[in-house]
Amino acid sequence: MDRISTSTKATDLFGTGKHGFKDGNLTGGIAPTDFNAAWFNDAQEEMLGIIEGAGITPAAGTRNQLAKALQDGALWSA
Repeated sequence: MDRISTSTKATDLFGTGKHGFKDGNLTGGIAPTDFNAAWFNDAQEEMLGIIEGAGITPAAGTRNQLAKALQDGALWSA
């Protein structure tokens, strides 16, 4: 996984080379961060890898699966 890399990213938001997202301000001429599918696909697969690695079947609408996978520690007990 990598940080957002679109041309409208918030450059160095979290330190040198650590880009992030920003809101836009249309009246101020500041464009919001553009999203790209690659970043979201990376984020999705990183999270689902943890969830599935803990033996949890992903389910829409269940908003504690990542927390449960991390709390259970199943990935680190092997």
